[in-house]
Amino acid sequence: MLCLVPRLVAQSKKDVRNNGIKSMRTTITANGATYKEGEKTFNKDGRVTQETDYNEDGTLKEKKTYKYSTGGDLLEEVKSDGASNVLMKKTYTYNSLGDKDTETEYDGKGAIVKKFQYVYDKSGMKAERKTFDAEGKLVALKKYIYTK
Repeated sequence: MLCLVPRLVAQSKKDVRNNGIKSMRTTITANGATYKEGEKTFNKDGRVTQETDYNEDGTLKEKKTYKYSTGGDLLEEVKSDGASNVLMKKTYTYNSLGDKDTETEYDGKGAIVKKFQYVYDKSGMKAERKTFDAEGKLVALKKYIYTK
């Protein structure tokens, strides 16, 4: 018998908040054995503060932690391996209207890997996403085109 549980995406922030959920665990049962697949921890607003994934033998595979502003904007995401070594870190900034302004990705040693900068049009719609490499060179430009 094989019983798979969907990957830690079962509920919305609203459902988690309204039901006072503090954490959630998923398990997998296969070939007569059950093991813990992962866990999520939530803050009082229903936002994920930590995600933990496990190997089939129960050992820690990787962990992600998330930090938010008082307004609920994601400020930082850190991914580490089973030995708690930082693999990747992302930081986010927002403009005065609350729109994402920048997203910066760092390697495990804290060096910038790439940076995204977002540009909005006069009506507040996302117009561009600029991608910069570790040296700050523009390497890609994605444009958003809307039709009414």
